Amino acid sequence: MEVGIFEARNRFSELVEAAERGEDVVITRRGRPAVRISSVHEANRRAEQTLKVLARADELRERIAKRLGRSFTHEEMIAARDEGRR
Repeated sequence: MEVGIFEARNRFSELVEAAERGEDVVITRRGRPAVRISSVHEANRRAEQTLKVLARADELRERIAKRLGRSFTHEEMIAARDEGRR
């Protein structure tokens, strides 16, 4: 849901309820996105997903380094990530 700042002032409680239900609420200023309201639970879920992705990347980095017996370049990591996708 996207609403202008003036409308958001008048509907604040409704927008908070929508965010609590999991809906993304974006408040615009002069037609441009300025602020996003989301539930704390949704923010926590996103943070947990990010941590899982970072942990997986770290595991991948360790596996590649072990296989090569040395540190590796960014290009080598991207190639390893894409390995098997072809």
